Amino acid sequence: LEETTTLANTYRQILLKARVFARMKPEQKAQLIEFLQGQNRKVCMTGDGANDCAALKQADIGISFSEADASFSAPFSSLDTSIAAVKYTILEGRAALMNNVEVFKYTVIMLSLIHI
Repeated sequence: LEETTTLANTYRQILLKARVFARMKPEQKAQLIEFLQGQNRKVCMTGDGANDCAALKQADIGISFSEADASFSAPFSSLDTSIAAVKYTILEGRAALMNNVEVFKYTVIMLSLIHI
């Protein structure tokens, strides 16, 4: 029993220290994302196939490198399949979010002025 506990703790430590995971089954991706989110970690998932759809939705940041099935599940999509596209896709998403916030502020101000 002690060996099993030690092995489980070793696996947990590896999962917490690793940054990139590859060649996983869909259920393994879901378990990994759930574990990391349970440790208050933010999880970014990239994928290009139908087997990535669930994980792309479950992750905090889901980026699809495809025009196919995965792109419909992911909040973000990129036709550039380079890993460097992750940085630029996140930056574009952040810029879009900030634009929406500013439009919302402007709308609230304008509506409050109309009712004065």
